[in-house]
Amino acid sequence: TSATLSWSSLFGSESRVSGRLYAGDEEAKASSTGERRYFGMHLEGRYGLWRDHAPFASLLWQRSNTEILDNTGSAGSLYRRENFSRFAAGWNWQLGPGWDARAEANYRLADDSAEAGEFDRTQLYFSTRYGFR
Repeated sequence: TSATLSWSSLFGSESRVSGRLYAGDEEAKASSTGERRYFGMHLEGRYGLWRDHAPFASLLWQRSNTEILDNTGSAGSLYRRENFSRFAAGWNWQLGPGWDARAEANYRLADDSAEAGEFDRTQLYFSTRYGFR
């Protein structure tokens, strides 16, 4: 089950700012975890710099609590808590009719109560896409 409230504003023909607030819960089947509840937010901006080029940036933050089950499968009083955030920035190119290329760098930071402290990750992505229209 989840609920989302989102908005988007267009500036000019290619620039956009959007945001999303969300919350939900889910229950794992055949697992040592019970119900997981989460909430978070996501902000994104895209600027139409030139006709075929659009730099972008986004920020995501999420918090979740997962119930840990005991050996009998009953809900215990233990919870796994996780804070997760991600900052991403990149560039979109429209190469031709239907063809897009994208370069993106993102930095993730997670604080998980089940792990020994925080961990972070930096990733680079390059992709192409063709949209059949």
